[in-house]
Amino acid sequence: MADIILMDIVMPGIDGIEASKIIIDKYNDAKIIIITMHNEKVFLEQLINTGIKGYIHKDELFDRISGAIESVLQGEYCFPEVVPL
Repeated sequence: MADIILMDIVMPGIDGIEASKIIIDKYNDAKIIIITMHNEKVFLEQLINTGIKGYIHKDELFDRISGAIESVLQGEYCFPEVVPL
């Protein structure tokens, strides 16, 4: 099993949320960070409920990726401080 998985939402065949659900069902301790352009509150709540450990908006990817990986590997969550309504 990988130490951490970086998952895009838009993928051919199956979306990243469904793929993440499958992985987490099989490997409960999977550490997945979603990388996406979506930032709606309902969408983020769905990610959290799925068991995703982190989220990075694509516009912030290069600024936040190192810190996000480090936080998630230490058992923390990595979600934006401000979630749009």
